[in-house]
Amino acid sequence: MKTKNLFGKALLVALTLSVFTGCGGGDDSSSNTPNANASGGGGTGGDNTLPDIQAPSLVGNAVLWLKADTGVLTDSDGVTTWADQSQSGLTCENGTLAGHDGTVTSGPAISHPSYKARGQGGRPSVTFNGSGGGGTAENSIFCNGNSIASSTGFTVITVTNGTADGSDGWVVSDTNYAFSAGTTPTTLTGTLNGPSSTSVSASTSSALGSNQIVTYEFSLTSNQIFVAGQNSSSSTGSLTSRNTGGDFQIGRRLVGDISEIIIFSSVLSDSDRQTVECYLGTKYGFTVASCN
Repeated sequence: MKTKNLFGKALLVALTLSVFTGCGGGDDSSSNTPNANASGGGGTGGDNTLPDIQAPSLVGNAVLWLKADTGVLTDSDGVTTWADQSQSGLTCENGTLAGHDGTVTSGPAISHPSYKARGQGGRPSVTFNGSGGGGTAENSIFCNGNSIASSTGFTVITVTNGTADGSDGWVVSDTNYAFSAGTTPTTLTGTLNGPSSTSVSASTSSALGSNQIVTYEFSLTSNQIFVAGQNSSSSTGSLTSRNTGGDFQIGRRLVGDISEIIIFSSVLSDSDRQTVECYLGTKYGFTVASCN
């Protein structure tokens, strides 16, 4: 009887220890991945009390979807990889067009963006410190693939800001700068370049350091910029085609944060654009026009 009791006690102790220590050993392979397994809401690095806001189904049609609460990998230097959540599954990693493996043979030095656990709305963001324009420093995410090379039009929707002076700072830019949608500290600008130095551009004023939902819509005949769901600028053009780049960069020379960026290879309808903007407004705590 005593033997049975001792065996029972030993079994109870073993089961108790397994609950607290787990059965997989002490190695935590996610120590350098602040939110690699996060989904939707605050992520493992953000405020875990925040609700998980699900993206609308049409985001499944995006050709690029980067969100700082999912798929951001870091090392001791900063952000190394930002995993594309779209159907394209692009590889996006720290670096520049001259050397996206983190080295260059000439030109400006490469530095890493940093991961911010609590940005806009208490959710994570990726912080870029590209030291503005003039080729002084590269601090960007390089993405392989031709995901924004639509020949007729596309839409970029992002939660971003510009926090310091600089002559230029692009949220997204093509390899040959055929397309750039970016921020200078007090101006949001989108430009679509066509052949023979033709282009169509739109720009609007922006408060320095202000997080905002910005939508850029580009086609061969017009450019539009929406801030928090309201049309802030538009222009017309008559391009016969657009120059298309291949690989492209996120945050080149940008001084500021990007929380989320979604790119579609078409100009969205007003209702679809508003659906995506309302999703971002709910997630990051913005008031957006036309949202219930």
